[in-house]
Amino acid sequence: MKMCRGVIAEIREFCLHDGPGVRTTVFFRGCPMRCLWCHNPELRPGGTEKSYLPSEAAEIIRRDGEILRSSGGGVTFSGGEVLAQADFAEALALELSPLHIAVETSGYGSKEAYRKMLKFAGLIYQDFKIADEKLHLRFTGCSSRIILENIRQLKLSGKPYIIRMPLIPGINDTPELLQKAIRFIQQEPGNLQDVQLLPYHAGAVSKMRRMGLPVPPELPENDGVVPEAIRQMFREAFPGLPVSMA
Repeated sequence: MKMCRGVIAEIREFCLHDGPGVRTTVFFRGCPMRCLWCHNPELRPGGTEKSYLPSEAAEIIRRDGEILRSSGGGVTFSGGEVLAQADFAEALALELSPLHIAVETSGYGSKEAYRKMLKFAGLIYQDFKIADEKLHLRFTGCSSRIILENIRQLKLSGKPYIIRMPLIPGINDTPELLQKAIRFIQQEPGNLQDVQLLPYHAGAVSKMRRMGLPVPPELPENDGVVPEAIRQMFREAFPGLPVSMA
């Protein structure tokens, strides 16, 4: 494998909500998307960046290797966007083998990058933001087409995965958009483990203000909740799955 360096914002130890067991979460810097409600605008390019060789990052992570293994945990690659640094992610996963690797991804990346990720990931947390091409482009700055194609790859791969849907009031939570999302997810679902409905968190607004970024007027100032009617809609659509809230 060719030598490469990766840009990492943070290596966070003892995480309990980024996959099974105790985990170390690696936050990759950089994301090509510009979601209106982005929770991690600080991970966009231009911040305090440190680049690592895969062996250098792996050495830090392996310090907790015994705790990760004994708890049934592992390492989670998050972001930013892992697919934007696919070669580095693949090399780092190889260095960390046989630790379990989970990946949190928007799915926005080349088919080749997504295919690489599927080879080393043991569990994928796949975002599903807006089930409409025009609205997806408007509110994320990117087309949804490549994401949907990559999710189709995911479904066919047999890899266990979890769909995560952020519910942004007034943007992607209408019955029409939710039903459209459900229909797509239901089509040959593959090894789908869970559908997680993520309530809107207004923390993005305070982060933007601290960073001197303009706050979009569409964003609510207060945290949201997942209405019971929406949870019931998804329970009925995916019987046997948890339909949980992250």
